[in-house]
Amino acid sequence: MTADCTPPIAEQVALALVRRGDRWLVNRRLAPGPLFGLFEFPGGKVQHGETPADAARRECLEELAIHVRPIETWAAVTGGDHGKPIHLVPVLCELVVGEPRPNAPEIGEVRWMTIGGLFTLAMPAPNRSIVAAIAGRFAQNTPGTA
Repeated sequence: MTADCTPPIAEQVALALVRRGDRWLVNRRLAPGPLFGLFEFPGGKVQHGETPADAARRECLEELAIHVRPIETWAAVTGGDHGKPIHLVPVLCELVVGEPRPNAPEIGEVRWMTIGGLFTLAMPAPNRSIVAAIAGRFAQNTPGTA
């Protein structure tokens, strides 16, 4: 009998790219593990029957007590989580109602950052590639601006 060499199925994780003016919403992770203390875009696992846009909306409400309106879903970025592949799906969102605040135990501080400021934060590598995509798309904000 041979060992199963089938690669694990990649999990989909939606990331809400919430923009207010020239600033982008990030939060610091407090959950124990390899991402402890790192900044990341709000989001979480896409549940069965959800689209990434649905998941981004739900996660913002659950974790940050805000209502967002998904505008556009971007191409997925592949990353890894403890040896399991994950597909991070960025969803550009508009803040509709609320002021973000930690609303879940795994969320620490919440910040609004310029693109230049995002480049200075300690973030997981896949989030960094999304920051680069934001900078490329919204070129008026370049690294080094605060």
